[in-house]
Amino acid sequence: MAFRRAWEAGADGIECDVRVSSDGVPVVVHDRTLRRVAGLTEAVGSVPWSMLRGVDVGAWKGKEWHGETIPSLEQVLETLPEGRVMCLEIKAGMRTLDALARWVETERITGENCRWLTFSRRVARGLRARWPKIPVWMNLEPRWWTTMGWQMAWTVKEGLAGVSVKDGRWLTPRKLAELKDAGLEVAVWTVNDPERARELEGWGVDAVMTDRIEAMKA
Repeated sequence: MAFRRAWEAGADGIECDVRVSSDGVPVVVHDRTLRRVAGLTEAVGSVPWSMLRGVDVGAWKGKEWHGETIPSLEQVLETLPEGRVMCLEIKAGMRTLDALARWVETERITGENCRWLTFSRRVARGLRARWPKIPVWMNLEPRWWTTMGWQMAWTVKEGLAGVSVKDGRWLTPRKLAELKDAGLEVAVWTVNDPERARELEGWGVDAVMTDRIEAMKA
C-alpha cells in the first residue's frame, strides 16, 4: 500500500480521498468511477464493499503495483503511526459523514490525527457542525484566486482551521501572508520539487503535499 510506503519514508502525514461504497463502507479512492484505474464503468458509490475490495486498481500503473486493491478507511487507519496525521478529503458529499461517524465516535479519528479537506462549502459546514474539534481545511484551486477575498472571509466566518491550495505562480508570499494573517493554516499541493518545497516552507506554509516523499526527505 502506498500509504505504508509513505510512513516508512518518514512522511509526517498522508492525504487521501474518501468515498463510500453502496453499502456504506468508507473507502479510499480518488476517482468517482473505476474506469481509469480498473477499466470498469461502475461508480464507486454503486458497488458494495464485498466487490470493491477485490478490484485490482494497480495493474494499470505497472507490474510493481499489480494486485493492489482499493483499501477501506479502516485499513488505512491501521497503518497510521502515533503522532502522524491524515488529511482526509471528502469526495462523496454529505452521505460520507454518516459513514465516518463510527470512526470519530470510537476516537480512531480525532483532532490530533486528522484534518478534513473538502471543495464543498456544504460539506465543510457539516463537518464543522458535527465534529467541531477536528480541523477542517477548505480546498482552493487557482481559478478562485480572483475571488480569494470572499473565499477567505467565508472560511474564517465559518470557523474553519485552514485552506489547502494548489501550487503555482499565483501563490506568492503576499497571497500566503493574507491567508496567514487571517489566522488560517495553509497546505499546498502538489509539490514534487524539493527546492520549491523549501521555498514554500520558508514563506511559512504549514504543510506541503507531495508524490515524492523520498526526494523530499533526502
